[in-house]
Parts: sequence; C-alpha cells; structure tokens
Amino acid sequence: MTQLASIVTATTGALAVECLHWYSLREKLAASRYRKLFRSPEYWIVTVGMIVISGIASWIWLPNATHVPREYFLTGAAFPLLLKKTISAVGNEPLKLGAATPEDQRAPIGDYFRIN
Repeated sequence: MTQLASIVTATTGALAVECLHWYSLREKLAASRYRKLFRSPEYWIVTVGMIVISGIASWIWLPNATHVPREYFLTGAAFPLLLKKTISAVGNEPLKLGAATPEDQRAPIGDYFRIN
C-alpha cells in the first residue's frame, strides 16, 4: 500500500466516525444549539483538521507498507475517539460525547470535544 493510499484510507476512517456522529444527532439538529454549531466555520475547521491529522497520524503509527487497508481505516477511525476520551480523562470537568451549548462560550475546539 502506498503512503498516499494509507493516509487516504485512514482519513476515510476518521471521516466515517464524524459522519456517524452527525447521523446519530439527526433528530437533535432542529435544536438551536446544534444549528449554531452546525453552521460554525470554526467548528468545521477543527473537525476537518482532526480528520486530516487522524489520517497522517495513522500513517505514522503504521509506517510499514505491508498493512492492509482495513488496519489504516480502523486506526484512522480510532484516533479522534481516543483523543476525545483522553481529553475527557485529563480535563477538569467530565466531557460528554456531544456538542456543548453555545451559551458556554467555549472555543470551537471545546465544542468538538463536548458532543452530547
């Protein structure tokens, strides 16, 4: 597997996690806090950045070209989830996998890691 194919496969895994996340919120998207978050360019910059970083991090983690695509896909999908849980474990307050309320006035990166 080439380096580019490895990164693209891992990035696809991270993208799949984000798509599943928003699919799970499909019934809550009418709420104002989710509408605001969904329209926030800063939130999407952080999200896209995380997807790309997950692809590159997976390629670094599995540098050997003998790995099969599914390993890159699963590693790419795992990176965002592991990072969210790590931040939750070391943070001052317990984090939920969900969007924070806009009233919290957190930075967009805070919203990315607080998803209800």
